[in-house]
Amino acid sequence: MSAYDKELYVHDKICSKTTFSSTAKYVETAYGSLVTGSALCQGYAKGFQWAMQYLGIPCSFVSSDSLNHGWNLVKINDRFYQIDLTWDDDDDINSYAYFNLTDTQMAMINHSYDKMANWSYPPASSIKDNYYYKNGLYITAGYDIKDYFFAELDKDRREKNCEYAVLVTMLEHDNELYNQG
Repeated sequence: MSAYDKELYVHDKICSKTTFSSTAKYVETAYGSLVTGSALCQGYAKGFQWAMQYLGIPCSFVSSDSLNHGWNLVKINDRFYQIDLTWDDDDDINSYAYFNLTDTQMAMINHSYDKMANWSYPPASSIKDNYYYKNGLYITAGYDIKDYFFAELDKDRREKNCEYAVLVTMLEHDNELYNQG
């Protein structure tokens, strides 16, 4: 099993077995997320850190006092990534929106960790092990999303041998209906 596969497995297990809670015991500890199944963000992050280190994968707990929030910096395939299990934990689906993001991506959602006086975190600048990129679910800038959507819809229609009624109209900015609201 690769380091990425181990990371994904631990992410999925913690997110599926842990409920966000501020009232249960041990919510700020690894014990909270790994044993009792109730944790605050610190508990999610510390449980993930413990599991990654147990598996031999370098992982740090990072936090922001201004956000009152904690998450992780993990090293996968000689590259560093930021990962936030708390924000990925959705009771209904497996979410990977915060799985192996860059510093820039995290800053765009106001996730900036506190700088320490005598030490700095290594930069997280690669997307190679980002969940969506690695699984071919990543659309780069300039890609025509409308063409992609209709191509995927047509592929699904052919595979399932059925027809769809498209109820959503893609309106261009110069379309009369778009401009009238």
